[in-house]
Amino acid sequence: MKIKVTLLLFLVITLICSCQKEDEIFQISQSSFTNLNQDGEKVVIDITSTGAWSVTSSETWCTPDQTSGENNAKLTVTVKPNTSAYDRTAKLSIKSGKETQTISITQQGNRLEVSSNAFPNISTEGGQVTIDITSNTSWTVTSSETWCTTDKATGKNDATLTVTVAPNTGESNRTAKLSIKNSSITQTITITQTTGVYHYKLPIVFHVLYKDANNETQNVRKGRMSEIITACNKLYSNYNRNSTDINVEFVLATKDPNGNTLSEPGVDRVKWNSPTMDCEAFMSDNNKTNKGVLWDTEKYINVVLYTFTVSEILGISHLPYTVVPDELGGLRQLNFTPDFSNIQYPHCVSINNVYIYENQSVEGQSYNTMDVVATLTHELGHYVGLHHTFNEKEVNGEIITDVCEDTDYCNDTPPYNRDEYETYLDNYTPLEGGKLSFKDLPFLMERKNCKTGEKTTPNNIMDYSFSYVNRFTPDQRTRIRYVLAHSPLLPTTKATRSLAPRREGPQDMPIQVRIRRLK
Repeated sequence: MKIKVTLLLFLVITLICSCQKEDEIFQISQSSFTNLNQDGEKVVIDITSTGAWSVTSSETWCTPDQTSGENNAKLTVTVKPNTSAYDRTAKLSIKSGKETQTISITQQGNRLEVSSNAFPNISTEGGQVTIDITSNTSWTVTSSETWCTTDKATGKNDATLTVTVAPNTGESNRTAKLSIKNSSITQTITITQTTGVYHYKLPIVFHVLYKDANNETQNVRKGRMSEIITACNKLYSNYNRNSTDINVEFVLATKDPNGNTLSEPGVDRVKWNSPTMDCEAFMSDNNKTNKGVLWDTEKYINVVLYTFTVSEILGISHLPYTVVPDELGGLRQLNFTPDFSNIQYPHCVSINNVYIYENQSVEGQSYNTMDVVATLTHELGHYVGLHHTFNEKEVNGEIITDVCEDTDYCNDTPPYNRDEYETYLDNYTPLEGGKLSFKDLPFLMERKNCKTGEKTTPNNIMDYSFSYVNRFTPDQRTRIRYVLAHSPLLPTTKATRSLAPRREGPQDMPIQVRIRRLK
């Protein structure tokens, strides 16, 4: 009987224990998390339980927001950023009674790769390159040089970076460094640009001022400006192999400031009430009347054609400026940056249209002291920073030429006293009697170096009166290219530099060219 009672008691206890186990619940919503972001993130685990539980983590970089609790709960697990290059795994153990649930958390390593670390031969003309970024995190981009810019400064995960390289207007190669960084990795990209020597293409527009549309001196015939600028470009390119290639090309504008296509490239015909004007007064006009003829000087070189009241003047031009910290001998240095919107006077070149159909001289074959191609080439030389090769300086507001000083800031242009040369011309005796002839030219073109006494025939473009004016020198080339790279009021790509703020300021007086007639 005792055995039966004991057996019955055992069955009751077993049944009670079985009922208790069936009532206990302990579950989790997810047992693994893979490929978590390198930047770090948080994951949430739902705990379903009817009892007490506790949590432990195998790694300090993976931490739950609570280490114990009872019944149902949401467990938030914080995964810190992974600064290593390798994937890593942590194990969370959640225990309830004798049961343990294990959760595996895997985080990606820190990846930051680029498709190329070097671009060694970017053209002097500039351009764009693309870099593929492979990453699983956020990153930033910085450039060491302002001439090398990127289309984005920050990003996340994989992306394509577009790098824009500005034209290299300098005389030497240059290098920029791009740094692409995330929390622990830096990729450095070297971008080297060659000099090649940058070829300037300068948009030019001729403003033809006319009163009588049928007067071809005022309303210059169609196609004439194209003929002149083509010949002018030859002189800037050293077509005759006796000069120096400036690597500059004046290109007839194809569109006006509003984007409209010009019916005749590079020509703007303007009805004007006073077709004959004092050129110095026109160039110095400060009430914006004459400036209204011009187009934006930072998009176009402006050449204005009209009849000069002083017939002996072929052309006239303004000199450029430099802006601190830039400086070039013989040019006015400003502590502010002028631009087309705030200057009042017409910063341009003026050409006397009386000589617009004059033929170009051909060295050794024909000579024309009123050669319009030489005139325009000369005036454009002033516009981009060149002085006359003879000696001249300003004293008490007056230009004097009876000096022996190298005033054009070019060592390879022999200095000569202009007054002495004029006296020589006045006293010259023609070889064949009272009339000058082609045989006299070599003697009329002769200059004497006022410092050494050496006689030369330089034929420099920045000279005039009895000269074929068809040569530039290397020092003149250097000067022109410095101006194009640094001066305001020119339609060029400027060198990278700090500039003074823009504001309205005074203007330089223009330089004029006078001629002598060869009859």
